[in-house]
Amino acid sequence: MLNAGSDPIGTTELPLPPRELFLQFQKSTRLVYVTGEQDPASLAADEQSIHSMREWCVFDMDIEVTHRKGHESANPTALSGALRALLNPVEPDPNKLAACRAAVETKLETQFQQVESLIAGGKHDDAQKLLHQIDAHFGGLAAPRSLELAHK
Repeated sequence: MLNAGSDPIGTTELPLPPRELFLQFQKSTRLVYVTGEQDPASLAADEQSIHSMREWCVFDMDIEVTHRKGHESANPTALSGALRALLNPVEPDPNKLAACRAAVETKLETQFQQVESLIAGGKHDDAQKLLHQIDAHFGGLAAPRSLELAHK
């Protein structure tokens, strides 16, 4: 339950965990965002977080907007609703999850191929820079291949 604030994942500040842990997170985590309707900064942060979750194939989410409330802890009514939402997870559509994961893997593989091309062309500094960007964006999903490429 994210109360009155959230952050996007897959960033330098919140990198993705190792692959197996993240695959489990995608499939089995239920997220409930609880934010006051008069808290525009947190609502905007929630929107960015939700967008990043969808980008990273995390689909079991619920949004609870607390009417006439600002940036504050959930009141008993909001907390009760959020807890009910947490107790009602929705298993992600396996086809949607598989397609999303495949799209992420394709993006990662494309970037790894760019690194390999840079290395083959003798552009080691550019390859290293791209590897840092890959690690910042893909986090644990990039390992161990990013480490192998870094040694080249």
